[in-house]
Amino acid sequence: MLFRSPFAVALLINVLVFLLYPAFGVLAYGSLDDYFMSSVLTGAYGSDYNVHMYFVNSAYGYFLKLFYLLFPKVGWYFLFELVGTFAAFTTFTYFIIRRLGCRFGVPVSLIMLAALAPDFYFQISFTQCATVYTAAGILLFAEGDSNKTKRFLLMGAFFLIAGSIMRWEGFLLGLPYLCVLLALNLYSRKRVYKVSVLILCAAIAILYGFRIHDKYLFAQSDYRYYAEYQAPRAFFGDGAFYDSESTKDELEERGMSSLDFSFAKSWILYDTENLNAEKLSSIIDIANRNLYEPNWAKMPIAFAVTVSRALTRTSGWCWVILCILLVIIPSKKSNLYPWVSLAIVAASIGYLLLVNRVVDHVVSGVWLYAVVCGIPFLEKKGIERNRIVKGREKLLSYLMVVFAILFATVSISSQTLKSEWSIIETRKMDKDWKDFVNFAESHPDDVFLLSFDRYKELGLAKDKPYRAIEPGSWRNIFPLGYWNMNLPAMRKELAKRKVSNPIKDIVNDNVYVMEEYPYPVFLDFYEQHYHEQLSVDTAYTFGSLQLLKYHRRRGD
Repeated sequence: MLFRSPFAVALLINVLVFLLYPAFGVLAYGSLDDYFMSSVLTGAYGSDYNVHMYFVNSAYGYFLKLFYLLFPKVGWYFLFELVGTFAAFTTFTYFIIRRLGCRFGVPVSLIMLAALAPDFYFQISFTQCATVYTAAGILLFAEGDSNKTKRFLLMGAFFLIAGSIMRWEGFLLGLPYLCVLLALNLYSRKRVYKVSVLILCAAIAILYGFRIHDKYLFAQSDYRYYAEYQAPRAFFGDGAFYDSESTKDELEERGMSSLDFSFAKSWILYDTENLNAEKLSSIIDIANRNLYEPNWAKMPIAFAVTVSRALTRTSGWCWVILCILLVIIPSKKSNLYPWVSLAIVAASIGYLLLVNRVVDHVVSGVWLYAVVCGIPFLEKKGIERNRIVKGREKLLSYLMVVFAILFATVSISSQTLKSEWSIIETRKMDKDWKDFVNFAESHPDDVFLLSFDRYKELGLAKDKPYRAIEPGSWRNIFPLGYWNMNLPAMRKELAKRKVSNPIKDIVNDNVYVMEEYPYPVFLDFYEQHYHEQLSVDTAYTFGSLQLLKYHRRRGD
């Protein structure tokens, strides 16, 4: 029968979850970066279709191009992230049911989906996609290698390549698990499966080919400076390893501006003369002289806090539940995996602590890998052979179903509190932002500079994720600091409006600034660097939003 097929059951479960979670959640980009990468793709800055997304490999842009050409109004960037996540979770549940049968496999699958979906279906972003695709690739490849199943190996290679395309660092985070699983297969089989080696080598060649091609695109003359700027920009956005006050003091001692340092830390960067890549690199050299020494004494406490925080998330509990299942299986490999995965989790979290990247969307990936890569160690017969379970299989399966329903209810409830039980809710622009956007569209020759926080507010609410961002819809709205600064298309649009240096040109008649600070931030900066005193007034008001206009003081 159809529904005795592990794949059919897995597909049905994931269709239900796929429909259920968006219905009670907020359908939105999981990160601001995803929104603006999709805006680059569709030419929102006045360019044609553009694959220079920076964080996501250009191969994804080339893949999506045909779909955008055929249906230009559809938000293919987001929809394929959603489809890819669905395919990966279907893969996970398929192998769970394949190994445990429906009696145990269905409730275990439901528990896993209830635990992991909040971090992935609710917050779909390129980082999450990289992790979930890579995890699916590792599982498929390990199972294909173990059973000598070529279709699994080929599908695994595809998912591994997809994971590397979405985010290289997320892909690398999963490689220790692939090495462990393949090493265990080799130990059990005592010989290499040559097909696995050939397919893995081909996958590595392809993903490195994509990576080399992406670097080549950003080495072209138009994008060279844009790419060079990313490292110094990211230094001030990825966490502070330095003593700010000591850095300011040393900058002043050397005759350099501490105000520039303060601006860079606040992501006010779009001054092409005083905050360009060369000037930022000089500031970074000073900051690196004032780096904090790693506090090794506090590292165990920081590690313990990070791990304990995972137990406040359903993904961490999913790993605990998996480990309990593996421990009751009378198999050395199954019993060993919880400790191996704990060691890899510990190493991953330790590394993230050292580089100051302990953020939820990355840590959730650490636990996802630990859960998914434990699936090959599940054994139906092993569970049934356990003396506690033996003779109580039906009771255990019923209890697991009840637990899965309760677990899913708690998981869904935690999300619906955020979304107010809206069905297929999306973030909406409030009236203030709508009025501003309409104003910007009706003044195409003007330039509107937004602080990062204001730019973020608008980006998170402006467009529905399932709709393509309109070409040219951001052509005269620019950030004062973000990774898309200095894009060639952005520079061209500024040049059309007679702006060569956005911050210096705030005195131009057609340049307006939207800040969130109580005090206008550019008065001291302008006087220090351009030796002119400015006045400022509110040119336009849109509810709580204010457009400021800077002027040279008369008589200066």
